[in-house]
Amino acid sequence: MWLSAPRHIQIWNEDVSKIQWAPAAPGSRRALNFDVYLPAFPTVRFNAQNQENFVAAFATTFPDAEWSILHVVESSRGVTVRTQAVFSANPNADWLPPARLVYAMLRTGTCAQALQPGVWALSSVQQVVFPYLISSGSSQNYYVPGTMVHGLNINLLLKAHDMDWLTLPRAFDLVVPLQAMSETIASNVWKHTYVMPNLPARVVATIQTASFSARALAEINSQIKDNSAEIWPVSVWGATTILPGAQVIMLGGIQIPVFGGEDSNLVQCDEVDAADYPYTGEPIQANFCGQAMYGIYVGYRLVGFAPLAAMSGLSAVSNGITYK
Repeated sequence: MWLSAPRHIQIWNEDVSKIQWAPAAPGSRRALNFDVYLPAFPTVRFNAQNQENFVAAFATTFPDAEWSILHVVESSRGVTVRTQAVFSANPNADWLPPARLVYAMLRTGTCAQALQPGVWALSSVQQVVFPYLISSGSSQNYYVPGTMVHGLNINLLLKAHDMDWLTLPRAFDLVVPLQAMSETIASNVWKHTYVMPNLPARVVATIQTASFSARALAEINSQIKDNSAEIWPVSVWGATTILPGAQVIMLGGIQIPVFGGEDSNLVQCDEVDAADYPYTGEPIQANFCGQAMYGIYVGYRLVGFAPLAAMSGLSAVSNGITYK
């Protein structure tokens, strides 16, 4: 999820994969995770074989992702399994179709599409996380300093309401309190059905607020945990609870821009992976966009490329960052 302007944007979209996501560095892949509550499988029953069967069921249903169990919350009343899907397709585009299929299942409130009820009984979807990046090696270093976007994901159960009640205007109102919190830049809302044994179906709002600062998001998470009843008062929203599993995740960032053109008439014509151009103490020259380009440094950090003739008076803007 990355939205460049204005400062606070709320998106309501039944198809979570249509949100505009931050660019992914080379070596990264998109992933998602969610919790599944299995009331028919207490800890003693959810043995190694059933864990293997659990992963295999998702892999068979959604073969375009690598599936794994991140951890299991044990209970005699049924385990809760944090399940992760890592998409093998291009993290800037091609991951969207397989992600769309997974979210369509999660929206129903159960994983019955993958976990056959005749075998697994109820498979209740609990917290859900918006897609995030996982890195191979040190790919976070590929981003321009200060441009890495992080997201805080929380899941708010509206105990008194169902899916139909949580309309677009109410979704906007739901994230209003987050707009005033320090260093946030955008918020997204998604919803899914909450299905539990012997209870009517209710609605969970999956809320993500983004920031360039993971520290700021951790502080916001603490505020929400301590003051959720004040942020979303009972008089407006009915009884609510924050589902376990709030997470601060990596969403993306800006890579190294290449500025082409003549003199002061520069425009970004490409972007590259900084890891391919390590600092050596010597000027870096490369050919991009039909021109000879030289590296632009802030301290010892490569932040862009531009023609040598333009260096003395260079002032260029890329993704809201000005280089001079």
